[in-house]
Amino acid sequence: DLVIGELGDDAAARQRFLSACGIYGVMLAVSQQGGSAGERSLPLLIADDDWDTLGDRIAELLGELEDQDVARLLLALRETLRGDLAPGQQPEVESITRYALGATRRAWHKQARPLPVFLVEAWYVTAAALPERVDPPSMTRTWTELHPSRSALVGGFSARDLQTLEEWLALAQILLAHDPAALARTAFHGDDQQLLAHVSVELGEVADPELRPLAESMLRRIRELSPEYRDLARTTLKRLTTRPEDQRWWVPQDIDAPPTTEPVVHERLGFTREDVERVLADL
Repeated sequence: DLVIGELGDDAAARQRFLSACGIYGVMLAVSQQGGSAGERSLPLLIADDDWDTLGDRIAELLGELEDQDVARLLLALRETLRGDLAPGQQPEVESITRYALGATRRAWHKQARPLPVFLVEAWYVTAAALPERVDPPSMTRTWTELHPSRSALVGGFSARDLQTLEEWLALAQILLAHDPAALARTAFHGDDQQLLAHVSVELGEVADPELRPLAESMLRRIRELSPEYRDLARTTLKRLTTRPEDQRWWVPQDIDAPPTTEPVVHERLGFTREDVERVLADL
């Protein structure tokens, strides 16, 4: 509210802010449901020049931001697209979003690097919010990087192998939901189905209690991704989540931390004080 109050009525100051802001300033500019009653929508995008300046700034930021902030930017645009926009705002937000998606896709093509799965998901879910299809990025390098190695399949899964396999399965789910043609170009519906059967069996042997939640998550993914081996994954998951017979619920056991009488503190939603300080730093 402080930033908006300072800039809302001062076009020149608003332009200066939009031309120099960071990721949190952009998020503020495209935010909705602000104000005490949730009445504010896109509070810093008032004139046509504001949209142009914001678009130029996003173009600059996309070449500077870390992967986490690129994902944060894309998801902020997605939330804006899903909101209640005025007729004049809708095409502007769609245009900026299409540009951001296209720019990131082109940058990734030049970098030729595997992408973190959270960033891939942010790209696809944001693209899905647009009324028209946007050409997707190539997933070949990312898929190859995450695909289980032969040594892992033969020698057993390490904790790192399990984490990589979890990301590979997550990527498969993303592609199945948003880009089935890309998934069809892989061997996922062919030879990889036998791999999923092997993994479904091996995950039942995970003894480390710290790794079991990860194994359970993977089995749930396999259950959704492989109709042929859904029952196998379900059986392994049931066995993995069943308590051993020697663990009786009525036997007292130590807990990790002593109980407390302190009230539960719920995480605050929206902008925090730290976020506001980051935005003010752009002024």
